[in-house]
Amino acid sequence: KKKYDVALGNFRNALSLLPNEKYPAQKIEEINAITGKQKETDANYNKSITDADKQFKKEKFEDAIVTYTKALEFKPGEAYPQQKITEAQAKLATSKNKKEAYADAIANADRLFSEYKYSEALEAYELARSLNSFSEYPIGKISEINFLYTKYSKALEKGNKALSSGNYDLAIKSFQDALIIKPTDQATQDKVTEIKA
Repeated sequence: KKKYDVALGNFRNALSLLPNEKYPAQKIEEINAITGKQKETDANYNKSITDADKQFKKEKFEDAIVTYTKALEFKPGEAYPQQKITEAQAKLATSKNKKEAYADAIANADRLFSEYKYSEALEAYELARSLNSFSEYPIGKISEINFLYTKYSKALEKGNKALSSGNYDLAIKSFQDALIIKPTDQATQDKVTEIKA
């Protein structure tokens, strides 16, 4: 660009000394056309980079890659867009791995929950929440498990108090309430069987 500015100055000087000479006038027009096109190219490149940087910051990596590639069309030799494309591709791969890990954690947690393995399910939902803190699903399931634990503990406590005071009907009902929440609890099943015997 500096070479064009120097040349433009020289041709203007030549034209002022020889105003009827066509060569300096032609060269001035050529340089103006080239520098005008360069300004347009610079403006398009800068706009593409600005847009791509915004997309990158918003973690819209696929869009950012497209926009950085567009910037390279205006200035193919620039290192910055290529560097950002590489960075965005790496982040995109990490993001996809994270999404897969989140989906796996949710599937595992849901399976454990359906098997009444609440403590293991709770851990799996916590893992899923750590992988995607914006998802409400694991948060809701964590709350549900905590609610079920509270309800289960109260039913067991009520059943044990009733059993120790000799109120067997209430004890059986309380233990059965606990078994509705966690039917795989063998110790509670054994207590109900023992009371009924």
